[in-house]
Formats: sequence, C-alpha cells, structure tokens
Amino acid sequence: MDALAALGLVGNVITFVDFSWKLIVNAHEIYESTSDTSNDNYSLEVLASDIAKLSSNIITNAATPDNLVELSAQCHKLADDLLGIIQTLKRKKKHIRWNSFVIAVKEVWKQEKIDKLVARLQQLQGQVMVQIQFTLYWTNNLLSSMNLRRWRR
Repeated sequence: MDALAALGLVGNVITFVDFSWKLIVNAHEIYESTSDTSNDNYSLEVLASDIAKLSSNIITNAATPDNLVELSAQCHKLADDLLGIIQTLKRKKKHIRWNSFVIAVKEVWKQEKIDKLVARLQQLQGQVMVQIQFTLYWTNNLLSSMNLRRWRR
C-alpha cells in the first residue's frame, strides 16, 4: 500500500470514528433527555411553538396590515413544518437505548431540512421586523400630523 492510499484510509477511518462518536453522544443525550429529544431540537421546538402562537395572534388581529398578515402566515406554516419534523425526532419509548440511537440517526438525516426551515424563518423574521418598523413609523407620522393640526387650531 503506498503512502497516499494509507493516508486516505486513515483519513476515512478518522472521519468514520468522529461521525460515530457524535452519533453515540447524541443518542445518549436523547436517552437521558426528559423532553424525549436532543437539547437542540427541544430549543427549536420551544421557539417554533412561540412563533406559531405569535403569528396566529398577528393573523387574527383585524388591525394588522395585510403585508404583516401574509408574512405571519408564512411564519406559521414554517413553524408548523418544523414542529412536525421535530415530532418525528422524539423518543417514543422511554429508556430504550436502541430507540434513542435510531432517533439520533434520523436527526442526522433530517438536519439539512431543519437547517433550511430555520434559515427561512430567520429571513422571514427580518422581513417581519422591517414591516413592523415601517408600520410604527407610518403610525407615528400619522399621529404627529394629527397632533400638529390640533395644535394649530
């Protein structure tokens, strides 16, 4: 075996050991978890639930501008999609190591989809913030002009 082939083999072995170790650590985290999922997914679940609740409140408020309603509807759908994926990454049976390992493997498989949903939610967050700032600016200007007219009388 030549030196480059040996070096390539060692690199592949190290990559496999690193991946396996991360998988085992994640499976152990899920096994020990009181939320039946990894800490990262639990945090995402809490955030997605909050986004779904807040967006529902914005959508149902009659005074909300149409642009903000549309953005909130998109946020709500993405949050629901994220919650759906996280539900599939929850341990079904308590304290069964194999089940935790299977969930850890599924988490690796679905990580790219989770990352895409989170990135899209972050983009929408920026758009919502701009829309809210514009609405506040416009409302403030309207109130200022109304007060100015009142003072001129």
